[in-house]
Amino acid sequence: MKHALAGLLGCAMSIGMVTHAAGDTDITPLQASPQSLILTAAPQDREVFATWSPLAGADYVLRWRRTTAATWNTIAAGSATSRAVAGLTNGVAHDFQVEARVAGAVVAISATIRATPRARPDCAAIEYYPWPPPVSFFCTKAALDDYLAAQNIDPLTLRCRQRAVTAWTVDVPDCLYTTPQGEQLLLLRAADTIFAGANQYPKPSDVRLYARQAIWGDADPFSGPAPVVRTVLPQTLIGHVTKHIHAQSFQIALQGGLSSRITWFVPASPVAGRYAIYHEGHGGAAVAIGAGTIDWLLERGWHVIAVDMPLLGANTADARPGLQSHGDFDSLEGAVSPLHYFLAPVQAVVDWILEEDPYRDPDLLMIGRSGGGLTSYLYAAVDPRIDIAVSIAGGRPISERLDAPWGAAELGDYEQTIPHLYNVAGHEHLMLAAGSKGAFYLFNRWDSCCFRVEQDGAFVEYLRGASTALGKQVGVFVDPNNPAHSIGPQGYVALDAYLSEVLNRVRRIPSAPTGMRIVR
Repeated sequence: MKHALAGLLGCAMSIGMVTHAAGDTDITPLQASPQSLILTAAPQDREVFATWSPLAGADYVLRWRRTTAATWNTIAAGSATSRAVAGLTNGVAHDFQVEARVAGAVVAISATIRATPRARPDCAAIEYYPWPPPVSFFCTKAALDDYLAAQNIDPLTLRCRQRAVTAWTVDVPDCLYTTPQGEQLLLLRAADTIFAGANQYPKPSDVRLYARQAIWGDADPFSGPAPVVRTVLPQTLIGHVTKHIHAQSFQIALQGGLSSRITWFVPASPVAGRYAIYHEGHGGAAVAIGAGTIDWLLERGWHVIAVDMPLLGANTADARPGLQSHGDFDSLEGAVSPLHYFLAPVQAVVDWILEEDPYRDPDLLMIGRSGGGLTSYLYAAVDPRIDIAVSIAGGRPISERLDAPWGAAELGDYEQTIPHLYNVAGHEHLMLAAGSKGAFYLFNRWDSCCFRVEQDGAFVEYLRGASTALGKQVGVFVDPNNPAHSIGPQGYVALDAYLSEVLNRVRRIPSAPTGMRIVR
């Protein structure tokens, strides 16, 4: 996560009234279905923009009503997965719900979400991400329209996920739009200052399904083993890590000329079946920035595999013209999302651990800081083989990020804001889906970088409520003292207590399995 200087521009909210084919109905929304849709309802000026998770072959019906009303209005949305409900009254709460139908039968339905339309002033941040390629942000279509008009840009010249925009109506989806000159314009209506959706606890299996579809489409990499080429690096990347008896570094080849360079550390006194993947963020190499956490894990008997983000840390060697920073990953959009490059190295490591573990039933922990914290809960949400996910200052819901002292800079890098993922499986939903046994989230009340949260805030209470709602152990610790963008002394105490509670078996083996097989 990097700070950007956010230049906030005021914007006129001039969305016209749009009439849908809708009417009052006495249809009562269903309360249960085989599968749950995830619905986002983003307040706009006299409008709410609804987005929901897609199901193959489904058509959708969107319902809404004033919270105090007895009857519902409906929109038959066809196969679209987003729709603007315009002509609403600002300051009046409305309820929203969507259902999916296949061949006329209801196959999925969302929870009922409440949203209150309101004016959204100061809804543009020009070049909030100043590194090439610069990105500007807009939380309403009206604000983006104003910018396009001021810059004399025809919206039909824009591209969304490398595809041409063919229509520009009130219903256009959130997207990272690209101009013919290469400027990036992020329309993300859900970005706000107030946590939304606190009553929605979708099933982890549903979140996993939607997230995998958003990232890989029909090319789900978990449908079968993927061939991986690992080679030994001539130099072992140890950095500042000291609490190991053996270490070796490897390079994992990825598609598109990218690679991931990892280091496997063996502890002096291993606890049988315990493996931790430590993932670093934007600060640098895991073996440098995360050395303290890696050593902490090694001292407690964990094998630790250190992983860096693409293009960062040990992976800076992969940078090339047109692919220098994470903002450039949008150029690789296609049927498979560039998020693949963030997650594929972790999948290769998990597969390898399962090959190496003599019991074939290890305790798998994934832990990361900052952008590595995001990767930890995102990967652990899509792969249930991760038993425990731990995120250190890794992210928070899009719906509350604009309340940060630094404004839109809180939105973060490309991988933190991708609408086609986070509008159908939000950060908060991925956090709760992460870890088949549980997940633990550490934040710092006075974080000097980003993702500050309040100890008794609505989002923290939402996380705490997940243990009851989902039947697994979800913990959260907000450090009241640590100002750094990392785990502090109190955080380690809380983490130690959490891991001790969740891990229900301890097995010791006579010696560490240091012979790691290598596929050349």
